[in-house]
Amino acid sequence: MTKEEVAFSLLDEILKLRRKRILFRLFIYKISRIYVTLYLLMKNDKIHKILSVCTTVSRFILAIVFVFSGFVKAVDPLGTQYKIQDYMTVFGMEGLLPEFVPFMLSVSLAALEFCLGLYLFFGIRRIMVPRLILLMMALLTPLTFWLALENPIADCGCFGDAIVLDNWETFGKNVALLVLAIVVVRWRMYISPLVTPRMDWLITLYGFLYIFS
Repeated sequence: MTKEEVAFSLLDEILKLRRKRILFRLFIYKISRIYVTLYLLMKNDKIHKILSVCTTVSRFILAIVFVFSGFVKAVDPLGTQYKIQDYMTVFGMEGLLPEFVPFMLSVSLAALEFCLGLYLFFGIRRIMVPRLILLMMALLTPLTFWLALENPIADCGCFGDAIVLDNWETFGKNVALLVLAIVVVRWRMYISPLVTPRMDWLITLYGFLYIFS
């Protein structure tokens, strides 16, 4: 072989070797990308599962508490009425409203809490219901904090005579429910309905008939 042929042969071998190295590096790069992608997918899947579990637990705790609270108020509307009258006295509103107003507020509050809890439990109105519950807790939590500080009333009457809590226990309960409500509102996309949309009206009808019967 001539010198030129030897040189071209060596150059060809060098190019082949470099091509193999490039292909090997490209192969390693592709494998690394696949591994990283799978790892991120698995990590995100774990995060989704954790968020789903937290949202589901928060949802059912809130639903049970609201259903129970509304149920207790519906069973004893007069007890809730007297408690509302106590609040009106504390805030200097006694005698400003007709006598039937506390009773109507008692029944309305029972219906609202019972239906919100029922809706949340079955996953009905997944946007509106969590927001309403969050709004209620955002209003009630500062109120119960003031009650705990000033102690103008012995207990809030949240659960009637079934469960009697002092004002600091009520405030702690409301803080916990507020946190749960924030979780449910923030990740409401994980709320899975337990009934079809065609059954929503039946749940609504049952809730109102139960409370007002």
